[in-house]
Amino acid sequence: MTEKELKRLLDDALTYDVYSYSLKKLNDDINLNDLTERVMQLRINIHKIDDKSARMCMMLRYINGFSFKEISKKMKVSRQWIHALHIKGLKELLNIYNQG
Repeated sequence: MTEKELKRLLDDALTYDVYSYSLKKLNDDINLNDLTERVMQLRINIHKIDDKSARMCMMLRYINGFSFKEISKKMKVSRQWIHALHIKGLKELLNIYNQG
């Protein structure tokens, strides 16, 4: 292989890498935009939950990423009560999504 052919091969490989990186970055941006949109929609729907305690439980769990133990401490109630609020919140969210 000549030096010219090798240079052309390296240039093609570099171009391919840059193109591949650009496609991956674009895909990541699209996925990030989709994720951001889904989180915003979830936040909107959680705010539609009637029960204030269930709404707080769902916000702490799904928006703030708290564990049930952390939610229990934050809301100053038992973990069993948090699980009951979580189930109530899930049922309300299901109704909200089914209506929309």
